[in-house]
Amino acid sequence: MYVKVLGKGKKVEEVALASEPAEAVEKAIAGRKRGALCLRKKKDGRLVHYDRHSARRSLIELASEAGVQPAVWPHRLRHSFVSLAIDGGVPIEMVSRHARHSSVETTMRYARTLGDHDEHSTHTVMEAIGAGEKVRAPRRG
Repeated sequence: MYVKVLGKGKKVEEVALASEPAEAVEKAIAGRKRGALCLRKKKDGRLVHYDRHSARRSLIELASEAGVQPAVWPHRLRHSFVSLAIDGGVPIEMVSRHARHSSVETTMRYARTLGDHDEHSTHTVMEAIGAGEKVRAPRRG
């Protein structure tokens, strides 16, 4: 499934969704062919489009309720997506295209030292998440 997103400069682009988010979108639209996917209620009760500011507020609230520290915001999730894709071996040109960066140089800012890929801490973190374990910081000293 592809969804149209409004990006910087009001540029409309199609973005591919993985199966789980695609199923959630299908449920949310319930057969509709047009209109906003997400709306939010203002203090006065009016429904308005759910925009990037709404997403940021919701994400910060959810992270706080879940006890996630430090605070999480949409761009931090974007950074994680790009970094994990690069660390996972996805070609930088493809990551750049999927992140809708105007140049590969922008994507390269997210790249870490790739020489130690097999020992990268991302693997440890992902294994712990997959196993449902808590990630513990290494002891120093």
